[in-house]
Amino acid sequence: MTPSIRNVALVALIGSAFAQPAVAQSAEELREAFSGAWYVFDDSFGDDGNPCRILLEDVGVAGDDAAPLKAATDNCTGPLAEGITWRVESGKIVLSSAEGQPIAALGGNPQRLSGDYVNPPNAMVLERETGSGAKAALSSAIRKHGCYYLGYTADCVEPSATKAPDFKEETARIDVLVKLNVRNQPRRGAAVIGTVPPDSTVTVNACLTTSDGIWCRARFGDSMGWMAKSALRQGEWPVITYVNAGPAESS
Repeated sequence: MTPSIRNVALVALIGSAFAQPAVAQSAEELREAFSGAWYVFDDSFGDDGNPCRILLEDVGVAGDDAAPLKAATDNCTGPLAEGITWRVESGKIVLSSAEGQPIAALGGNPQRLSGDYVNPPNAMVLERETGSGAKAALSSAIRKHGCYYLGYTADCVEPSATKAPDFKEETARIDVLVKLNVRNQPRRGAAVIGTVPPDSTVTVNACLTTSDGIWCRARFGDSMGWMAKSALRQGEWPVITYVNAGPAESS
């Protein structure tokens, strides 16, 4: 069996692998905070190169607060291509089919949601049109410095270095360049469940494209964790935290 990590042990593996619930004072405030237009920037969710757009309407069905709310989608594929509904359940935003079958359960904040999805890669990220604050910070840093740096070096990387790895038989490898936080969801505010030391090779089982770059997922013992491919060093220098290392080796 191919291990998820080679030459490295995840440090300080703690916390839950579940999405953090969306936080607000009441169900009504949750609906108000999380309604509106959301986007999935990963190409696998969109159609013809356009991002999947989901409009969570703040209008209850038949005026019943307990009933699912209306949702509309555009340029979406898979289960999101048909009519869907949404509701707040146990502090999470739950998307369901018109027949009531769950599609996704997401937690986060009014700018970014992430969590479980019914189809591979069994995870998704919803964002507002302008993306997250991390996108703005990274974009500003890149304009200032002119490039992403290769880890904590002064070497600029080629644009191709920011892309997701190529997968073979549902896995790929990455070479970690810096001490890298592993989070329980692909959000920079999500709980850190551990760290991976530099000069480690990790086998990942999924990657998602978001407004602030690539996030890849790997198994760490009994948990799944997410690693951002881009970061700001000391809030100033935009860096690539890992590089693609080719398909996973066979056992």
